[in-house]
Parts: sequence; C-alpha cells; structure tokens
Amino acid sequence: MIFLQNLTVHRPTAITEFRGLLENERAALKSQYPQPLEPDEDGVDLILFAGQSNMAGRGTAHLAPYVKEGYEFRAVSQPTKLFHLQEPFGKTEDNATGINDENKKTGSLVSSLVNAYYDCTRRMVVGISASKGGSSILEWQPGTAYCTDILERLNRAENFLSAQNIPIKNRFLIWCQGETDGDHGMSSHEYKMHFTTLQDALSKAGITQTFLIQIGNKKDDPEKFQQIIHAQRELAQAKQVVLIANAFEWMSELDLMKDSYHYTQTGYNLCGDQAGLNLAAYVLNSQML
Repeated sequence: MIFLQNLTVHRPTAITEFRGLLENERAALKSQYPQPLEPDEDGVDLILFAGQSNMAGRGTAHLAPYVKEGYEFRAVSQPTKLFHLQEPFGKTEDNATGINDENKKTGSLVSSLVNAYYDCTRRMVVGISASKGGSSILEWQPGTAYCTDILERLNRAENFLSAQNIPIKNRFLIWCQGETDGDHGMSSHEYKMHFTTLQDALSKAGITQTFLIQIGNKKDDPEKFQQIIHAQRELAQAKQVVLIANAFEWMSELDLMKDSYHYTQTGYNLCGDQAGLNLAAYVLNSQML
C-alpha cells in the first residue's frame, strides 16, 4: 500500500520540496492504479468532515483550488439539493442549537483533499461539514449537542441521496481535532477513550472507516499538544483509524502558520493534498483485496 507516512521520517524543509514529494506520490499512485477518464459510477463517497477549527478552516478561500468534481450536502441550510463543493466549505452550515462555528469558516483543506482524491480514484465525493472551532472531544460525546447534530447531518444526507436514487459506495469520517484538549492538558489515555466513544456512535450510524488528519504543534509552545499527537498516532498504530495526513506538524518550520493554532491557505492546501492522496491509496488498495 502506498502511504505518505514516510514523510514523517523525511520532513520537508521547504515548500517546494514538500510539493515535489506529493507529486512523486501522485505519479506513483496513478502508475500503480491507472484510472479511467470518466467518473466511477457505482455510488458516491459520503464523507463527514468533522473536528475543530483546522478542519473548519481559517484560511483564505480564493487561494484554495477550484474543485473539479465534488459536491457539498448542506444538511443545515439547504438539505434539498447538492452544491458544487467550493470554499469556504461549510460556511452556511452553522446550527444555533448544535454545531455552530459562528460564521468563522474562511477557507479549508477540503477542496484540495477532494481534488487529489478524485484525481487518483475518479470517485465522486459528497461532503458534509460538521466542524466547530475550539471544541473539545468532551463536547462530541453521545448525547451532546454536537454529537446529536453530526448524526442528524449524516442521516439527512443519507435520506436525501436515497430519495434521489443516488447510491452510496462508502461512508467515511475524516477527523481533525485535539488542539483544545491539548491546551487543557488532557492525557493520551483520556483522549483515546473519548474519541473511541464518539467513533462507536458514528459507526453504529453507518460510518465504515475513520480517517485522521493529525493535529500540528502549538506555534509558541511546541510541546503543548504532544499528548494528543501521541494518542492520535497510537489510534493509527492500533488500526482503529487510518492516518492520512501529518503535514500540520511541519507547518511552523515551513512558515505556514498564521497564529498559534491556524495555518495559511497554502498550508491547508498542502495538507489537504497529502490527505487526499493517502485516502486514495487506502481506497484503491482496498479495492484490490
């Protein structure tokens, strides 16, 4: 299986080097798994993009790539149609009684991820936004407003696609969260326990695989989030999740952080590209089994 996890060892020291590594992986994937020119028509991939602010995105929308093929299902604001996916992804999806990002979404990694994934698989994504800046894993536990809302968003998407006779091939969760819990000093054990509880609830609702975008370091206190990063790596090592990106870990060194927590749009684009390629590698390899 091709995974970009070798990048954990080979840390790029310049943006151009990072882009070169990604292009090499893209070429290798396309060589190993040649794709048809037309979209795969055996069903869409329904993906929940969930977590806190670095999933929501604090970038600059007009600097994100144009999405060639991909859709957003707006479960909150307009759950009666599909929209061409664009940044800021999820901008209209604040729910006053649930997941409410307070109109702060300005540009995310989602467009870059969807482009890389489609480019290598020809699989159509229907994305659902479910992210809230500053949220703790404790706020995503079953029975909370956020967990209730994310399950409802998934259910609305399922019902809409079924009514439109659009089959669903895969149901995925892509999760990026943990900075708040790092700030609060949560232990690795506690984070894993609470994450597993959320994951179990989503699995019961139909999510078949969880993919993880590892959080990065706090710019002015690089050790602050290490317990959470350790927990996320252990979840991946235990095969409870599939780690598809660790690029945020290098953003400070690449001068791609805009403050202590968030990244420039270039940073989001690079991380999304890495995540999309790894997601493609996982799906393509799974098809061969």
